[in-house]
Amino acid sequence: NLAKAIVDSAVGKNVDIVAVMSMEERGITQGSIHDRFYQLEEEAKRLTRRNQNYQFSKIGANILAIETPTENGKIKDVYILNAQGVITLDDDKRGDFIVVGSNQIPNHLKLEEALKMCNDSGLITLAKSPFRKLYAINPKLCEKVASKFDGIIYTSEASQEENKKTREFAKQIGLNQIPISNSHTIRDIGKGKIIFDAREIRDVTELVQNLWEVVRSQPQRFSRHLDYQSKASGLSRKIPLKAYGIYWEALGKMLHGIMRESEF
Repeated sequence: NLAKAIVDSAVGKNVDIVAVMSMEERGITQGSIHDRFYQLEEEAKRLTRRNQNYQFSKIGANILAIETPTENGKIKDVYILNAQGVITLDDDKRGDFIVVGSNQIPNHLKLEEALKMCNDSGLITLAKSPFRKLYAINPKLCEKVASKFDGIIYTSEASQEENKKTREFAKQIGLNQIPISNSHTIRDIGKGKIIFDAREIRDVTELVQNLWEVVRSQPQRFSRHLDYQSKASGLSRKIPLKAYGIYWEALGKMLHGIMRESEF
């Protein structure tokens, strides 16, 4: 069961918040095979029907909460957020960025229009590296709309050189740097995450808003952690969802209200 595999791995790596990203050129039809959040919700329902050690609930339209047992017998909540890779078109040049809190943003808008729609809806917006080989947004355009982004990501599957350039660019345009796993296999969960005081999440019904405040915080109220993926991880990207292959993790936080130092 995909939901069990994700939450068990998250618990084992002290990750409390995971985001699963849908991305499809024609847009995400709710309840379709491209709607990974919906597919994961269905997996969670099946899990809790078959295994009473796990409890499932849905908070609003875009948050799943799964109670899972830990090795010491305690119960831990893992929260799964809906997310999307939003495809943009500026002067016929394709780009994309990440939004956390929905997967229903229209594709093929101009970058600035798509960001305004996300900002108006209270969603978290994350720029991708402008130094990627494919579908990178022009650095000048990214800088022009920097105030509409909440952060810029660097990933556990990118090269160290690309990540270094991305982080330097983020500093230049005044955006927080957010490490993510960009996981395509269960074993890569938790390789990229932010770590912050659990008390930042004041109300789970406002989880996206609370997380938005952390991501944007100046001075930042989180530390970073990034381990690089093995080359073998990239071979699993096209495994079907049922085979646990399509998984995307955006953000994680530690329990116990302790701010820990980043290993990065």
